[in-house]
Amino acid sequence: MKKLISALLCAVLLLGLIPVGFSAKAAQLDLSAIPDGGTYVDSKGTEYTVLRSADTILNIVKANMAGNYILGNDIDFNNKRFYSYMFNSDGAAFSGVFDGNGYAIKNFYTTANFNAKAGLLFGGLTGNAKIRNLTVGGEGACIPFSITSTGATVIGGLAGYTVPGAKVVISNVKVYADISFESVVQQSVFVGGLIGQTDPITIMDSEFHGSIRFTETAKLSEYVTIVGGIVARCNQEGELLSILNCKNYADIDVTNRTIGEKAGIKTVVGGILGSSDYSFTVRNCENHGQIKGDKTVGGIVGEIVGKLNTENSFEMIGCRNYGDVIGEIYVAGILGLSAPNSTTGASTAATYSISILNCFNAADITAKTEDSNYLASGNSGAAGIAGRINRGYLTIQNCGSVGNVSGTGRTGTASATSNALFGIIVINADAERLSVIADCYAVGTLTPLQSNYAVYGTGAVYTDRMIYLPFISNCHYNLTATQGTLKSIALTQSITENYGDYTYSANGAVTAEEVANGALLAKLGDGFAQTVGTDPYPIPVQPEYTYESETENLFLSSSEAGYYGEGGAWVSDQAYATKNNLALQTGDVVTVGAMSTEQASFGYLFDQNKTPVKKLSLSDMTLVSDLGNGYGIYSYTATADVAYMSVTVYARRAYITMLTLNEPFDAEAFYSYFGISPMKGSAQSPLWQKSALYLGDSICYGFDDVATGGRLRAYGGRIGYDYDMEWVNAGVSGATLSTVSGRKRIVDQMEPYKNQEFDYVIIEGGINDALNQVEIGSISRGLYAGLDFSTYAGALEQLFRETTRNYPNAKVGFLITYQCPRNNSHPTYVTYQEITKEICEKWDVAYLDMFAHDEINNTVLESSNRNSIYMPDGIHPSAEGYDRLAPYISAFMETASVPVPNANYGDTENDNKDDQNNDNQNNNEDQNQNDNSQNNGTTDSTPNETDTASPADTTVTTDADTAQKSGCGAQMQLSALSLMVILAFAMATKKEKHI
Repeated sequence: MKKLISALLCAVLLLGLIPVGFSAKAAQLDLSAIPDGGTYVDSKGTEYTVLRSADTILNIVKANMAGNYILGNDIDFNNKRFYSYMFNSDGAAFSGVFDGNGYAIKNFYTTANFNAKAGLLFGGLTGNAKIRNLTVGGEGACIPFSITSTGATVIGGLAGYTVPGAKVVISNVKVYADISFESVVQQSVFVGGLIGQTDPITIMDSEFHGSIRFTETAKLSEYVTIVGGIVARCNQEGELLSILNCKNYADIDVTNRTIGEKAGIKTVVGGILGSSDYSFTVRNCENHGQIKGDKTVGGIVGEIVGKLNTENSFEMIGCRNYGDVIGEIYVAGILGLSAPNSTTGASTAATYSISILNCFNAADITAKTEDSNYLASGNSGAAGIAGRINRGYLTIQNCGSVGNVSGTGRTGTASATSNALFGIIVINADAERLSVIADCYAVGTLTPLQSNYAVYGTGAVYTDRMIYLPFISNCHYNLTATQGTLKSIALTQSITENYGDYTYSANGAVTAEEVANGALLAKLGDGFAQTVGTDPYPIPVQPEYTYESETENLFLSSSEAGYYGEGGAWVSDQAYATKNNLALQTGDVVTVGAMSTEQASFGYLFDQNKTPVKKLSLSDMTLVSDLGNGYGIYSYTATADVAYMSVTVYARRAYITMLTLNEPFDAEAFYSYFGISPMKGSAQSPLWQKSALYLGDSICYGFDDVATGGRLRAYGGRIGYDYDMEWVNAGVSGATLSTVSGRKRIVDQMEPYKNQEFDYVIIEGGINDALNQVEIGSISRGLYAGLDFSTYAGALEQLFRETTRNYPNAKVGFLITYQCPRNNSHPTYVTYQEITKEICEKWDVAYLDMFAHDEINNTVLESSNRNSIYMPDGIHPSAEGYDRLAPYISAFMETASVPVPNANYGDTENDNKDDQNNDNQNNNEDQNQNDNSQNNGTTDSTPNETDTASPADTTVTTDADTAQKSGCGAQMQLSALSLMVILAFAMATKKEKHI
């Protein structure tokens, strides 16, 4: 059955019914006219040494590990034995370009005693190394790679490791190897089909064939074993590990590396990626090999180590598993285990996100532990998609499994241990957003391995011990339990089944007829396609994905604030960013954008001694493309007297500056590289080239946005780009207005920028207060009355008061958050709406009422649609959502004015409340001063904090108190002249503008 399913799926792919992101393979170059060791020059002027023989390749590559090489034919080593990796040059890592040109290095074998890091070809890769279009070994001729060692070992079929900070790209590489550990004693081992241990690099369109196995049988007492079909382990922090369109065909067997009882030891196996501590994306990858491990085993990814208090992102998108997965306790077709790196504060600090989208398992899953400790605790999680996910923000959508799931079971309880889709999931108890499991299905059989252990299975997922459950919707199953009890779509020990405005439905079962006749496909929706044949299972559609260009953007690596002025003198100026010391040869072409015709400097030219030659001007450059609004892409061709060049751009554009050497690009390539569209603003807008400070929570920060040039833009950055603005996004995920939650507060985000001036200050917030059920509170009398920061109203007033104090010349705006009906906080947030507008009116703060804006809610973000691509998790806009939302916010900003707070605001109803707050202020002044000092960049600790006036306002506050207590009237009276004096004093204390 399984083989038939696999064949059908492959047929569908071949017929083109499922869109795939395969990138075109490079055409094989005819280098027959160039001799062995000769030079080939490509269209960009890059020189490569042509390699044709075994002797040449060994001697030349070892002599220069930073060179550029290309194969002119297959290299046959005639069964040569290597006792170390092929290109061992005193342990140096390779940093050049190795282009196989579609040819193979074959017919050799390696037998080595390693206590280090090694591959068949390279020990390590570093810098901007590129390995491409290469085959190692061949079909039916795998390279034997046998290893013995007495120390820690890192092994890869291609290379052992990458050096931290490397920008390595591996593309279109196939490795055929049988990697075997013949005698490996007590030690940690990391083995990858291509790379053993890496930092974030890019691997695309590559494959591993053959096998990975261990022969020793001794039980380990304290060591780690991590194996991956493509990469074993990513444990270096950086940008993003990208494994794109890769396949593993190798069988992996780690069962002889059994673990002992000591805490902290483990074996982890993944068909594509073994384990990662940091952000990765595994897209459109497939495993076809049988994966056998010990504790943690996944058909695609073995383990995710979630770093607490980070916003790391772990993505598995469009992946398929066709190989049986066999292990002990955490075993699944896609992901074996995800867990925080610490249990301390995990429920509040697991802020990383996990996405499993459009993934499919067509293989059998077996968790066969006989360890009574795991059986008694119910930790033997076997499932089609994920064995165990322990916290983090989850988005799991458009996934399916048609494999059979077998587990040993659990004694004496009805807890689920073998499940169709997910074994055990533990959800963040204080999640800022609900995790989502939607549009998934399973077909198959749940089977016990021993008759004395019952297998209690569920249709989709078992969740444990959580207050906020995932939002489970549109999930279906057609399953048979050969023994034990089959529950409905989900089984939970949670104390609540509160899904916000949604009612949880346990009826997810479908009939075999509904699976076969397309009824299930109709229920699942557009994320699936239907196969044809005997077993027509719905197949998740692979999402379209455009691979990033291999173009190397030289500007993104180390630029300095400032520029070279007249005579080559360096001018320190935060408004400019300069890439220095770009080495040139005569005729080299430098292309750069976006440059502005209004820049003070475009750069400087230097000779070989780095002596100034001349200041770069527009007349030295050629306009390649006009980007509009005074910006363009320009090129410069180096003359004989120039050896080095500096290139300068406006600092506000540095994150989207592209600089290439002998690799021209135009406007279309510029926009494609950064994933942006042309600027929409114009110099006629009041926003043009102004400055803005954005304050808020994760919506302001850009929690679900996609970085541009390494920078999250959210709505602030998009507006900044469109209108050529200076902008600072100070938003922080999880930030609140009030003090009750104990999180960082929005009011504290101003602190680093109090000595700067901004034309606009735009604020958003309140959702996290609603999530924490913060009391509404009431509006105070006047501008200087005491405030209760533990309430929503008091905290919002404090924020507006501090904003108008710190930025008296700025136009201040408040964004009332759009509706989030799919989030638990929505009912509470509804109750904040009226008082929010009233407080804005009191402080004369302009507001954009997105909550009441039908077009934003229903059309722009589709906030009620659980399948919305613009707000997929029900609270945060996606990159596409920010693109649609930003124009509404910029239009609002264009109409904002400098606020003049209403000092006469008040009513008799709040007199007593204000008096009580002022009394609290006097009684708690010492405590408040301590709290305010903590507020500088830290979380608040006082649950009922009250306001302490600044020295400049002390007299006014005292007068107001006296007026109230002496019966001078229900409303505090401040003349317009008094208010002007206060504002003038505040303006006089501001420091020099510095953006």
